[in-house]
Amino acid sequence: MTKQNRFELLVPLRVQKSLDQKQKDYTAGEDGSLTITGIASTTNDDLEYDVISQDAIKSMKEQATSLNLHADHGWNMDDVIGTIIEVLDTDDDTLAIKAKILPEYATKVKEKLD
Repeated sequence: MTKQNRFELLVPLRVQKSLDQKQKDYTAGEDGSLTITGIASTTNDDLEYDVISQDAIKSMKEQATSLNLHADHGWNMDDVIGTIIEVLDTDDDTLAIKAKILPEYATKVKEKLD
């Protein structure tokens, strides 16, 4: 895969209920990590009025597993806070993921989600 065909997920952390709106979606691991689930991208207009196409969502779903999760729109290794471990089953307009947050960032991420 060439570099121009790759993408990165840069997901803002927000206080958000789970996909079913009944509970927060995170679990603490015995190793100090934190597993979170949430929506990473949709076909809705974003804050800059950019729109991701359904084809792009499909491509992201195919590539996302095992990609690094970066904090605050960072691009280098110092901004990696975890790994995407699963793409959740959603409609064609939504990319929802499960990610494992590294232990050194887990407490800070959990505080933002509480």
